[in-house]
Amino acid sequence: AGDGSQVDKDRQEKAHAHQCVHHSKETRKVELYVPDLGHDLVRTLSLQSNGNLIEDEGRALRCPPGSGPRHLVFHPDIPCCYNIHELSSTVSTLRVNASHDHTTLTAIQTVSTLPSSFADKSECADVHLSTNGKFLYGSNRGHDSICIFRIHPQDGMLEVV
Repeated sequence: AGDGSQVDKDRQEKAHAHQCVHHSKETRKVELYVPDLGHDLVRTLSLQSNGNLIEDEGRALRCPPGSGPRHLVFHPDIPCCYNIHELSSTVSTLRVNASHDHTTLTAIQTVSTLPSSFADKSECADVHLSTNGKFLYGSNRGHDSICIFRIHPQDGMLEVV
C-alpha cells in the first residue's frame, strides 16, 4: 500500500496493519476495519457478493499524523468505537455513522493515555472494553501501566478514572 506517512521514519516507512476487526451491526454488510500504523489510517474493507474483499479508500479514517493507530474495539450498545494510537499514546472515540449500505467513522474525541506529568517515551499496545461496556482499558508500554476510562452511556465519550 505504498510508502508510510514518514512522520516516524523508523516505524512508518510502509503499511503496518496490526489488527482486522469485523463489524456489521448497523448495516448488515460485512465490513472490516484495519488500523494501519504506517499510514496513520483506519482502512475500511467490504465483502462483496462475489466473495471479493474490496478496500473503500474514500471511507478510510485519517488519524493525526504520526499517531500510529494500532487497535480498535467497537462498543456493543453505543454507535462508537475506540482506536488506540501506539506512537502518540492516545485513544480516540470514533462515531459510527451508518447509512443503508455502509458505515463511516468520524473522530469526535482524542485523549492521552498517560498522566500529564509523564515525559518519558511510552507507546500504547492494546485496547479493551469491560464486559458491561462501562469502561475502556488501554495498555502503555514504557509507562508500564493500564489507563482506565469511564464511557459516557449516551455518547460514548471518555473520562479518565
